[in-house]
Amino acid sequence: MTARHGGNKKRTASSTQVPKDSKDSKGSKDRKAGVSIASRVSEKGGEAKRLRKDAAGAFWHSMDTEPGAWIDVLKENGELELPDLSESKHLANKAPQIMKLTGVSQLLLKEKRILVHGGSAFKSRVAKYVNIILNKIVPDDYADNDFLRVYVSEHFADGLAEDSVVEVEQAEGVIVVIEKSSQKSTALLPGDLVEVETQPGVWGSMAKVMQATETSLTIRHSHDQRQEEMVLSRVRRARSIAIFGPRRLAAAMKIVAAFEEESTGALGALHDNPYFQGQRLGVISEELPVKADVVQRLEKSPFLKQIMLATGSSIRFFMKPAGTAEAGKSRKRSVPCVLAGGSLQERWRGLQGVKIIALGMEEKRHPTLPPALLGDARRVSIPTDMVSVVVGKRMESLLELMKSTNTVIVPLREKAEEKDMLFEMILEDTGSEQKTSEIAILGEPSAQALAEVKVRSIVEKHHPGFAEKDVNFNNQAAAGFGVETMLLESELELIESRIELAKQLTGATGCSVEIAASRAFIAGMKTARALCQEYICWVNNGLQSHVPGLKRQDTAIRCKVDPELMDLPWLQQQLARLAIETSSVAFWDMEEGDTSSASRRLIFAGTVIAVRPGVVAGLLAKADALISKAEEYKEKKLSFEECCEASQAVKPVIIRSVQVPVVAKTLDRSGAQGKGGGWWRRDVLKKESA
Repeated sequence: MTARHGGNKKRTASSTQVPKDSKDSKGSKDRKAGVSIASRVSEKGGEAKRLRKDAAGAFWHSMDTEPGAWIDVLKENGELELPDLSESKHLANKAPQIMKLTGVSQLLLKEKRILVHGGSAFKSRVAKYVNIILNKIVPDDYADNDFLRVYVSEHFADGLAEDSVVEVEQAEGVIVVIEKSSQKSTALLPGDLVEVETQPGVWGSMAKVMQATETSLTIRHSHDQRQEEMVLSRVRRARSIAIFGPRRLAAAMKIVAAFEEESTGALGALHDNPYFQGQRLGVISEELPVKADVVQRLEKSPFLKQIMLATGSSIRFFMKPAGTAEAGKSRKRSVPCVLAGGSLQERWRGLQGVKIIALGMEEKRHPTLPPALLGDARRVSIPTDMVSVVVGKRMESLLELMKSTNTVIVPLREKAEEKDMLFEMILEDTGSEQKTSEIAILGEPSAQALAEVKVRSIVEKHHPGFAEKDVNFNNQAAAGFGVETMLLESELELIESRIELAKQLTGATGCSVEIAASRAFIAGMKTARALCQEYICWVNNGLQSHVPGLKRQDTAIRCKVDPELMDLPWLQQQLARLAIETSSVAFWDMEEGDTSSASRRLIFAGTVIAVRPGVVAGLLAKADALISKAEEYKEKKLSFEECCEASQAVKPVIIRSVQVPVVAKTLDRSGAQGKGGGWWRRDVLKKESA
């Protein structure tokens, strides 16, 4: 996108008056923002002089000196209206992001009018962003803390293509506004970011103002932190790009990475950016004790993306000049560095994740867990021969596991001196000489626990009973978020693939559950784990006896069911699917006082049933329909495959799609345009039995 400039046009004193279509400043409607961004014209009047590069004020030679009125699309009647149609296409590209940030469900462009679905509050939110987009500047009195600025060169800002901006906006769900050249006539102050003319006519190097006088500036170059005194004619204020939205930091890192390709010190300038100061949102850089080729391999590997997903940070790599002493010893001209952006915790986790992966790639062997991560990573002991199974061929299994759990998993180097003596004694008593290794799991606590139960279930399938021998695992049940295990009846293991009990328990309790070799691994808060263990006890006991005390708010019971139906594979599968759909767990038990096992009870249990008791009637009605079908299939003595075919051979359903017409052009949440497209398309489905 190319920023438009008003140019240095000649104006008379009369041109400084308020335009005819605007009201007096005292009576106008909220024009404070216009005052803050308008160009200041000399009160003496007369012809505005063209600024010269060789003058003391040559810094301002690229600035727009023509006053402009603040464009406000929110009119006095409460409607939104564009001043003209020239910016309609540009605004249409940003409409999906405006809808996401404002919560507006519908945004229509009809000629100059902007139609917003909602009240005045929604219109004000939309007008706030539209005004900034049209005026191409964030006013000084903007109070919302939902944006940041990145500073770039004049050439980069003018040459940034519209499609590149749209690509960043759609990828990160943000609004990007390339602000026009600053119109403030104030002098540069210490702390301001500027662009330096390194050679005659060559601009682009970024720097920070350290000291300022009337004729010169002391600046600190961002690429090497060198300080230098410059005349005013060789510096100019850096252009700014404003980014709005929760993912503004990730978008900023992409823009700065693109700027670094054609500028000097772009990444280093982030340290001086006032919008990255503080603990809530910031950047931090650190040298990596690895070779440059390792950083290049890491940048291309899937580990980098996974580190950013697991830690929530934005990470980029750059090279900085080596110091004199360092360059003399190792003959290095540059040192690889990592730049991490995000909150204080996200930055720290991102740095630690990058360093441990980079060291492993440098040494070409499993790294050791640094002391800084001992309290932040979850360590899991597994048999040494299972490391290759967890990692998989070409690390495919490990990467798939990390993606599914949103974590970073690293096999650790074995340390003989740190072996658990109690664990070794237990292995000796059982006659096992099995060696163990550790893997480290990085990420959010809930994600770490989910990854642990998945890893332990994989190990349990190959080494049944290993979890019971792991003393560290059995002692880690915490009051907060933790992982526990519980045994299941062997009968359930045989039908687990059909009933998917792990998924049922996950939906019913909110825990993360994995089942392997008649053992359930449960990850969650203490209360949720206790509820999950209680449900497992019910499932185990219900196979052979009556479960007392089930008349609770979190249960729904269907009595008097033929016991022969509970062993029908088709009914087991259908009831499991029904339980998963309704976030509950389905199981059987005997009727109270029934010693002859003449009938059974079908029980559904789950927290959703307690919170939404209205679902019980529909749940039991669907269960009755399935039981009736099962009785019919049982009488016909159909096999499992025949039952599946019979259940699918239902009466045909005719689906008619009726599209609601929309007169105006619609912009939906996903960015689809056209009549009634995307979010605002209403498909009315009518089902008629043949």
